[in-house]
Amino acid sequence: MANGDRGSFWTTLPGVLTSTATLITALVGLYVAVTPKQQPTTTGSLTSDSQPFFMVRPVTADDLKGKSTWDLDVMRNEIYARYGRTFQRRDLQQYFESKSWYKPRYGPGSFPANLLTRVQQANVDAIIQYQHTVSP
Repeated sequence: MANGDRGSFWTTLPGVLTSTATLITALVGLYVAVTPKQQPTTTGSLTSDSQPFFMVRPVTADDLKGKSTWDLDVMRNEIYARYGRTFQRRDLQQYFESKSWYKPRYGPGSFPANLLTRVQQANVDAIIQYQHTVSP
């Protein structure tokens, strides 16, 4: 590199860095604008006032392992309950009625299937499959 080229490099470097920083800021702003906001997640509690993990991310075998039949039933049905579904099973209905976030809106036969996200529907299916595997 010739001596004249070095001076040119050092004089243009601040402009290049400023342009790069501006581009990064714009990209981060665009990402934030188009990324859906997620509710806070929890990993320990099956039912809290914030969105539980099984509402916002796929469940894993480790999430389900060691859970009682009741805990699995609650996890699976809470996905529906958070949208206001009511339940024919009295124990589930009473359980969800005790939660501050529960607002009954739909009977079991009138629950709109399209309310669940893909993750939520996949979690319902995964929990059902796990329950059949654990206690056939």
